[in-house]
Amino acid sequence: MKAKSKRWLAIGVSLVMVLAISALFVAGAAADPIDPPKLLDSVNIGDTTSENGCDLLGWTNIWSGCGWCGPDKNMRLIWGGEGGTTCDLANNWASVTLDAGARIADSLKVQHLDGAADDGFNVYVNDDLVGTYVDYYPSNTWTATEFDISSGRYKGELTIKFEATAPAWGGCGTYGQVAFNEIELYAELVPVDKVFLTPKKLNVGRKAEHSFKVHVYPSQPIDVSVGDEAQVYVDDVEYPAIVSSTDEDGAATDIAIKVYVGDGLEDINPTVAIYTVNGINIAYADGSDIDDLVLDTFTSGKKK
Repeated sequence: MKAKSKRWLAIGVSLVMVLAISALFVAGAAADPIDPPKLLDSVNIGDTTSENGCDLLGWTNIWSGCGWCGPDKNMRLIWGGEGGTTCDLANNWASVTLDAGARIADSLKVQHLDGAADDGFNVYVNDDLVGTYVDYYPSNTWTATEFDISSGRYKGELTIKFEATAPAWGGCGTYGQVAFNEIELYAELVPVDKVFLTPKKLNVGRKAEHSFKVHVYPSQPIDVSVGDEAQVYVDDVEYPAIVSSTDEDGAATDIAIKVYVGDGLEDINPTVAIYTVNGINIAYADGSDIDDLVLDTFTSGKKK
């Protein structure tokens, strides 16, 4: 009996180990966000071609060719550097606009000069304070700082404002304070294994409120629950879209999103695009946008 008990104990331990290893394997099978993140928009401060259309406000003239003028030898500062006329406290800021499009911007990456002055600064997105850089280097050093702005769920055209946090230093009038070069806006994308529409055919000839569903199967569980909003476009027009079901709220891998399109659709087989669910950016596994779904519409009394 003792030998038999030991044998069953060994089998039980082995089974527990197998289950534990299997659980680890399944957990590890979840896909990571697509790397690298998607660049939504950027501007090279000091390059007039790149700056075109970005609505620069409060910047100094372009500095070019100096030993500290940035990775590409061009830069602008947000304060001073023009004979002292702009070193008043009221002029310690500058702004630029970038466009996230239909995506939610997750991060803002900036190349900036941390030099002999205190070059600390605050960063604002649409007047919301999203981060602060604290002066670190004792001498002229170009560095890149990335700010997490995902909690703001910013989309569309964004005003990015930089504000100096220290008083003007003694050399402000000559050398300025807080210089920038590249400014980049990124979105982190979660890959989707499968996505499709239902019904397969939508009768838009009926005088009724029309709707359809987008079914999304992300490669990893994502924080989506019933009632969350999604960004869905039909022929470039955004319509209300709400998560109607999931396989598990808060850790969903099977998501149905109901899209309310009213009674204005025509029988033209419009294209459907989906960009986010609950503020989470989704895309095909190769990083391309999910913007090629075709809604099969018809107007006859019977389905084809």
